[in-house]
Amino acid sequence: MQKILQLISITAIATTVLKTANAQTVSTFESLSLSPNSYWDGAASPGGVSFTDGNAIFPNVYDSTFFYWASGWAYSNMQDSTTAGFINNYSAITASGFNGSNNYAVGNLNPIINLNATAMGKVVNGFYITNTTFAALSMRDGDAFSKKFGGITGNDPDWYKLTIRKWFGGVMTNDSVEFYLADYRFVNNAQDYILKNMAVG
Repeated sequence: MQKILQLISITAIATTVLKTANAQTVSTFESLSLSPNSYWDGAASPGGVSFTDGNAIFPNVYDSTFFYWASGWAYSNMQDSTTAGFINNYSAITASGFNGSNNYAVGNLNPIINLNATAMGKVVNGFYITNTTFAALSMRDGDAFSKKFGGITGNDPDWYKLTIRKWFGGVMTNDSVEFYLADYRFVNNAQDYILKNMAVG
């Protein structure tokens, strides 16, 4: 059974590397200003804004009618890896970005990353990714949104998968990369996992 979280999909991308010619431009998110243990979710500019880091543009939609981050990207330096539930919407399960960095981006409901003019048509060399605390603890323990992964016996073949697709010239291509943020489909339950560290994407 596929895990579906309506509100938070992934925590991302502690670092995004764009390969341009012989140089690399890295989105580290460290240049984005935040108070300690806080986040930016677009609430101050609702309706559709974006933030930029390196050669990447991260669109954001905040719904001012119902006062919630509706889709796209937020950024955070939250360090709460233990509080379950929607109130902990912006924390990575790692409690930091890649390699202990302070800031990271958080994706919600099919987030898209756009490349700016100098990076268009270039290759994205990779990124680091993990689960949000909300997603990881929901899968581990179950909550109002979903049952515990593996079910009562631990044998339910649950999984939570990220699919990365490429847009080019305004058209989504058939190319895709799939990455499991959690996978309980193994015959040997000892191999089941929920990603709780930073993985290379």
